[in-house]
Parts: sequence; C-alpha cells; structure tokens
Amino acid sequence: MNVELKAEYEWRTVLQWHIVPSGDSTALCGRLLAPAAETKPIPAAHDGEVCERCGAADKSAAPHS
Repeated sequence: MNVELKAEYEWRTVLQWHIVPSGDSTALCGRLLAPAAETKPIPAAHDGEVCERCGAADKSAAPHS
C-alpha cells in the first residue's frame, strides 16, 4: 500500500500529520481529513509530527510499495 502524510488543521495551522493511503482522506487511525489538505511524502516525517495511532497502525501494516 502506498501511503503519504496528510495534514489535520486547527485554526488554519497544521495541528498534526496523519498517515493516509495515497489519494485517500481517511487516516490509518480512522480520522477523516479534508480532501484538499496538504500532503507530503512519508520520508518528510519527523518524530513527534505524526499521529501516534497512525504510526502504530503503519508499523503493523504491510511494507510500503
């Protein structure tokens, strides 16, 4: 599964990044994100920036292709 990071916003600023399947708006943790939210590739992630639940779900999922 190809995945990317998608932003969750609060008051027009990025609150946190979530891991989503490419082209989707539902994060691995189940949170629905705005379809037009900013995205960035997974390698751009830094510790503490990504939702912990998404990170845990991603580690238990199949390797990225």
